[in-house]
Parts: sequence; C-alpha cells; structure tokens
Amino acid sequence: ELELAGDVLVVTGFVSPARRALLEQVPALNPAVASVDLSGTRLDGDAAAALARRELNAPAGVTITPMADRLAVSGIDAAWYAAASGNIGPFGGWPVDFTPMREDLSQRLDALGTAMNGSELMFDRLFELTDDSRQSLDGLAAQLVDFMDVAAALEISVTVQLLGFADGQGNRERNLEIKLERGRTVQQELVSRGVDASRFTVVPATWESGRSDPSMRKVVLQLTTEDFP
Repeated sequence: ELELAGDVLVVTGFVSPARRALLEQVPALNPAVASVDLSGTRLDGDAAAALARRELNAPAGVTITPMADRLAVSGIDAAWYAAASGNIGPFGGWPVDFTPMREDLSQRLDALGTAMNGSELMFDRLFELTDDSRQSLDGLAAQLVDFMDVAAALEISVTVQLLGFADGQGNRERNLEIKLERGRTVQQELVSRGVDASRFTVVPATWESGRSDPSMRKVVLQLTTEDFP
C-alpha cells in the first residue's frame, strides 16, 4: 500500500526487492516526494529467506523456509548453529526461528548417543586391543567428536565413562590395576584420534574371583549428558 503523508511516500505490506529498488528512486523522479518510508514493508517470503541465507552465511545443508510469520531454520550443522542462532533478525521484516534446527540437532544427539552407548572394546590378554576393536576406533572417535560438537551447540555437557573390566583370574588388587589401565588405554587411543581428553572418566567395574573369561577383558563406553548451568 502507498500513502503520501506530506512529502513522504509511506509504503507498507509485502514488497519484492525489484519493487523496493524502484520505490527508492521515486524522490529523484517526482519533485512532490521528498523521501520514501519503507520501514513498514516486508519482503515476500522467498526473498526474505534468500536475504537471511546470505546474511547468516547459511551452508548448503541448512534450510530456511518462510512460514506464516517467520523464517524457520532446520538442519544439523552444529558449528553453524552455534555461531548463527543468536541472530534472529528480522531479515526483510521476517524474524528467524531456530527451534526446528534445535529439534533436528537434539534428534541427532539422541541417535548418536544410542549408537555409541554401551560400545564394547575387547582386549587380548592384559592391554592389547583385539584387531576388531582397534579397527573400530576410528569410527567410534569420529562419532564421539560429532556427538560432542552437537552437544556443545545445544549447551549440553558430555562425560564419556570408560568402564574397565577384567576376568576372574588373579587377585583383586592386580585386577583393579588391569581394569584402570585398560580404560586408560582406550582413552589414549580415542584422544589420539581427536576426542577431547577432558571429557573422559575411567572407572573400574565390579570384580569377582573366578575362571578365565575372555568376554570380560573389555572396556565399555557409557555416555552421560547434562545441561550447562
């Protein structure tokens, strides 16, 4: 809508970028108009989304969708979310809603946690990981890094507990040492692959004297999360 208030042309409603550019030229073309007030205008939804994408430097994996009264952002790029989610606009008259993206990231955090929680890393005697467990370390470390990045973006603190086990041979004191050393061995392997060392705790599992049981020569990974204070 257009209204001439004195010598000011007041424009309200949806305005495309091309129309906005034309309106800005009116004072130069019409002596009766000293200025154009576009403060009450909004870009159409697609144009506003494109503007928000440029201004927020949104990566390809992030979707910005015009809704009835806002631009809804979705996707799972945790680093971009952490950097951009504080800027809610408006862009072209449209506020930005990051709630859908937070929900996407929460679902990803749950999926990663479910996939990793309870993972077992098996040992040959004493402190040598089995070949299969050693081969799994790269994938596990990558998942942990991803999990921690997503958690940090959502302001959630993560602790990775490494629960060390031993079979029933030997005495309690020696097996306590073995359980802790196995946990530290797994921690060192994961840290060397990029996982934050400060997130780990190494805990010995309960132990009972008994027979040799290779299935108990292991470390079990357990994840705990807590919202930032």
